[in-house]
Amino acid sequence: MTRDGAGSVSRRTFALSAGLGLGSAAAFSPSANAGQGGVSVDDLVAGRASGPDGARLQAAVDEAIRRDVRRLVIPPKAGGYLLTAPIVVPPAGGGLEILGAGPAGELRCEAGDAGIVVQAHRVGLSDIHLAGRGRFFKQTGVVFRKSRNPDDVDASVQNCQFSDFGAGVSFEGRGLRFSDNRIVSCETGVRLDWPEDVSETDPVLQRLPYGYRKITLFRNYGHNVSVMFRNVSSHPIVGAQISDNHVDVGRAFWFGPISHSIIGPNIARNCKRIPIFIIGECAGVRISGLYGGLPEPAAGGEAVHQPSLGLYFKGEVRSLTLDVSLTDLGRGGVVFAGNVEGADVRIAYDAAAAMRSDRFVRFRGDADNVFMKLIFPRTMNGSMGVAVDGELTGGDLALLARSGRGVDAKEEK
Repeated sequence: MTRDGAGSVSRRTFALSAGLGLGSAAAFSPSANAGQGGVSVDDLVAGRASGPDGARLQAAVDEAIRRDVRRLVIPPKAGGYLLTAPIVVPPAGGGLEILGAGPAGELRCEAGDAGIVVQAHRVGLSDIHLAGRGRFFKQTGVVFRKSRNPDDVDASVQNCQFSDFGAGVSFEGRGLRFSDNRIVSCETGVRLDWPEDVSETDPVLQRLPYGYRKITLFRNYGHNVSVMFRNVSSHPIVGAQISDNHVDVGRAFWFGPISHSIIGPNIARNCKRIPIFIIGECAGVRISGLYGGLPEPAAGGEAVHQPSLGLYFKGEVRSLTLDVSLTDLGRGGVVFAGNVEGADVRIAYDAAAAMRSDRFVRFRGDADNVFMKLIFPRTMNGSMGVAVDGELTGGDLALLARSGRGVDAKEEK
């Protein structure tokens, strides 16, 4: 990972392997990393030229921590590295950055629950390619988990690739910068677990050097991923920014609780299930981007999918801004399962075939102060209605209901 004078992270050229039909692997230059002050694994374990790959890499991590090396470089190796147990970065490894060799030094996880386990704060991973045994083996590429003060993880993962895992990354904490990565053939791309309890005996959180202290998921690519980003905790992710990601062939883009965050703009196409599924109360969220099925036949004989809906809000919604383009949906565009209080909704829709419903947006509860604009071809007039099962008050949606223009609702009180 290199930085320019403004502190921004420069991007390495990358591509997926030719076996995926997405380009050839990019070359890696270890000399460039050496010029940045990195220390090679081979230099740290010079006396262990032979032996299992995993043991040598673990010894290099331990030695880097002992010598206070800040940047550890994994050199290229023909055939990659075989791991039979996780490489562990212990709590003493805070601030360590590990640079891989990209596809020229792939870490193949043949056994164990994970490829890398990070128990320290402010650890960075860059240009690391990890491959698992398959998405149904419940392996995880990288696990970030601290036994004390999980709020203080502050990890960075950039320009990495995770393939054939149950989860590419499992992260327990509140500070993750995850950018320019590839997730291929995984059940879950990034599994987020938002800490709900921090012990009073843990050290003060806001101490120098300050970390990210928020979830930022930028410019990542997912292919054949069931769920790209999932929050498995019952508490909503707060203050997240999930932008400029691209997913093709998958079930969902986001699943779980989220609040006071930004989702978009992103692209999630050819989804099998609902691209965005939000659980629990959703307040102060802004969503934008392109989500849905695939309007044209896919090249190479790949299956074409049509999700039932574009977005589903399972709980109460408050102060929502929704500005999305949706494509090829089966039963409707958006469902609000709970009450909605304050929403600005703008949806553009296009499809190759008509939906199996005449209600594009459905409010199963009350809708208060909702403003809505639907944009679609004139030929779809018959399937672009709005239904409000509860009470409808305020907003231009109530005006449309009174005028009889495509809104089915109870009378306003």
